[in-house]
Amino acid sequence: KESSQLRDRLAQQDRWLQDAQAAVARTAQESQRLKEQLEAERTRQSEELEGKLRAQTEAETREKETRAQLDAARRELEELATQVKGLGSTQAALTTAEAE
Repeated sequence: KESSQLRDRLAQQDRWLQDAQAAVARTAQESQRLKEQLEAERTRQSEELEGKLRAQTEAETREKETRAQLDAARRELEELATQVKGLGSTQAALTTAEAE
């Protein structure tokens, strides 16, 4: 009877050990799955941030280019305005000379 009880206890301990080993294996698999999921999310966020940064940089570059074009156009308009004033003065002088 005693050896039968020992065998039963041994069998029970063996089942507990197998259950514990299975639980450890499941936990390890779940841990690995979560690590992979976390890495995938980090990669996704990193790529998203890189895309946003690239878009922002491109927008800033376009803004600088536009400002430079506007400045060049403003300078050209100022130069044309000066030329028009000069033409007006010349025309006034010619009109005065013709009248005399």
